[in-house]
Amino acid sequence: MLLMRTDDDGELLWQRTYGSPWSDNAAFATELPSGRIVLAGAERASANVQKRPVLYMLEADGDEVWTVLFDERTESAVFYAIPLLMEDGGFAISGRTERHAPRVAGRTDSLGELLWKRWYSTNDAIDNYTYDVRRTLDGGFILAGTAFDSAFRTPLGKVDSFGCLIPGCQVFDGLEEQVTDLRDALEVFPNPASDQTNVRITLPVGTKRGNLRLPEGKLVQEGDRLIAGTHVLDPAAAHRGSSYLLGPWLSGTKVVVE
Repeated sequence: MLLMRTDDDGELLWQRTYGSPWSDNAAFATELPSGRIVLAGAERASANVQKRPVLYMLEADGDEVWTVLFDERTESAVFYAIPLLMEDGGFAISGRTERHAPRVAGRTDSLGELLWKRWYSTNDAIDNYTYDVRRTLDGGFILAGTAFDSAFRTPLGKVDSFGCLIPGCQVFDGLEEQVTDLRDALEVFPNPASDQTNVRITLPVGTKRGNLRLPEGKLVQEGDRLIAGTHVLDPAAAHRGSSYLLGPWLSGTKVVVE
């Protein structure tokens, strides 16, 4: 990863390299109000492992202040956007991982420690990236990048301050993966419900696993593969105003219990 500083005329003042002795990824840098530089990219921990996302804090002259190399499962993963400085001194970061090639986004504190991370995917195809992340007025984020299904597309996604496509996903411990474009995957009828409620699930090809839960986290259905079709649930198991949640995090809808 190469970082260069130039003057106003583009004349080189200094250049530094960062990363491993092996083939790493490109890096993306931003200068902070303090004059320090944050560098986001990916590097290898050894010659025989995949690339891992990495975040560097640098002095204005390029000297390292700290480095965080993220343990991104077993697949190659990279940060592929300029890190976004947050009000508390932390950073919003985004890129991609090869676990079914979804886009990935996360949030760190001021020392680069991860606060949360999410994966977003439309299918199991390759070449899903986020190239930019911006803050919105409600505290959430806009993510822009590419997606590949039948053709390359340029998706734009809106998530809340916890990276959730549907607000509230942070209340489920360990929830990291979210599948996009599935707002219509869940239908509940009749609604309001009294004796029984039918939950109709429509899943596209490539959706592999998940659970059906009540908002308090009570497990309703579990399996290696959620089966599309109509499932009968007892409204007595739910509280008034419950939302059925189809996971890892596909869709949600409010259920009125009479």
